[in-house]
Amino acid sequence: RPALRLPAARLRPPPTAASVFALACPRRGRAVREPKIRAAARATPAMVNHITVTPLALLGCFVANIAIGGAANAYYAEDTIRGASYSYVQPDNKSFAVWSLIYGLQLLTVVTQLVPGGDADERLAMARPWNALNLLSNSLWLVANGAANRGLSFWLSVLVLWVNLLAVFRAYQALGVDYTCRRTSLSTKLSHHLALSCNLAWVVVAAVLDLCNTAFDPRSESRLVVGGPDFAIAVVALATILAAYLAVTRADYGYVGVTIWAFAGIYRNQQETRDSPLEPCQELADCAQICIVIVGLALALGGVLSCCGAASEGSAPRCK
Repeated sequence: RPALRLPAARLRPPPTAASVFALACPRRGRAVREPKIRAAARATPAMVNHITVTPLALLGCFVANIAIGGAANAYYAEDTIRGASYSYVQPDNKSFAVWSLIYGLQLLTVVTQLVPGGDADERLAMARPWNALNLLSNSLWLVANGAANRGLSFWLSVLVLWVNLLAVFRAYQALGVDYTCRRTSLSTKLSHHLALSCNLAWVVVAAVLDLCNTAFDPRSESRLVVGGPDFAIAVVALATILAAYLAVTRADYGYVGVTIWAFAGIYRNQQETRDSPLEPCQELADCAQICIVIVGLALALGGVLSCCGAASEGSAPRCK
């Protein structure tokens, strides 16, 4: 009689509390619990995305920006805009008139969101907290810079201005500024996108300028010092690359226009009628001129590519 063979015992891992619960309650363990986890994962970015700022609160931030800035100018006078020193990155005094344009566009952005239905686009709600931080940090920089000229830290004013740069960049990113987007109306581009484009272009130059003015040693005879001629040429080249990229990919004429305005100010500050107390640098002046042409050509190329894309794709939007 053949021997009785028993099946070999299968080695299984010891049961865990999760496996026992899944076997006892299969619907709750699998079909119900997993979708809840996925839903929570999807909801988490929305919950921590941004702080809600109403259009009326944004108007309050704009009024506070004007009030604090005006008080700082009245109390500190010229100290509000004077840096620790004067570097080669500095444009001439006429260039700072661009703030009249930026403030006017910011006011237009605020007012249009107060009109009924003017804040219907959810991207405006995403950008409002960063716009509020932009307005407040801009006025705080005037206070910090004026106080620095009276004995407070200049590096503190540099920090505030870089926070301002971060706020403008995040607002630009949240709003999805793209002038090639055919889904966005022309009125939205003019009333919302243009303000951020012009503001970002100038604050990029201003943040680097404030850093250079603080670190620059005018007594140094080296061309390689931070804020010196060589450094200024590199700053202009880097700003050209950034402006050309935004011109080709987004046809951002606001950013390009303000960048060209800043380069023209740097060029004028290297001429005989300059406002700069430093010796003129012809190489920097030539570089500024060349970069103006490059950025202008990049904007023209961006416009051509945008028109070609519109003709080939018809009415389909290319923006997200």
